[in-house]
Amino acid sequence: MPRVLRMFFALVLAAVLAGISIIFLGLVDASRELEASLSRLDGESVALHRATGDAVGHGAPAAAITRPRGSLKRMIDELPSSIDRIVRGNAPPYTGGVARALADALELPPAPDAISRAYDEYLEQSKQAQADVARSPKAAELAVRLLDLSHGMLAQRISEARDRTRQAMTRALNGLQLITFISIGIAALALGLTGNR
Repeated sequence: MPRVLRMFFALVLAAVLAGISIIFLGLVDASRELEASLSRLDGESVALHRATGDAVGHGAPAAAITRPRGSLKRMIDELPSSIDRIVRGNAPPYTGGVARALADALELPPAPDAISRAYDEYLEQSKQAQADVARSPKAAELAVRLLDLSHGMLAQRISEARDRTRQAMTRALNGLQLITFISIGIAALALGLTGNR
């Protein structure tokens, strides 16, 4: 193969790798943004549990549950579309599909179904607790404990999603580092071919 043709292919490959590295940088930013979203989700779950616990265990007005419950429900329902928007929004123009495929390969998107199921179970336990609290003090005490366990499960699912997002960010950084090393090697090869003309 002529030297000029080899140099041309090396430059084309370097350009492709540069584009992929930009996508990986976008995925790192998307990971940080997703982790922040999940952190807010965790905060809302704590606010909901606090309000529910006050209503069940201390007779606080049940109306205080409405705002955090609605906010948390909305955030969970919008999580799949938020993931797609964040990944595509941090990708270079016209590369959203490639970025989403790479995000899936890196296991970046958290599992919204697991969080949604844990939330539904928490709501069910919350309703049961509010019904049990009127029966007897012992029933109320047990209801509060079961509610704590249910919230612990929801918090665990959110924590697992955050861990998965952080691990995906590490993989994206490792991929970016690998592409950088390959690009440096290709650049050195191109320079060597130029110098040998």
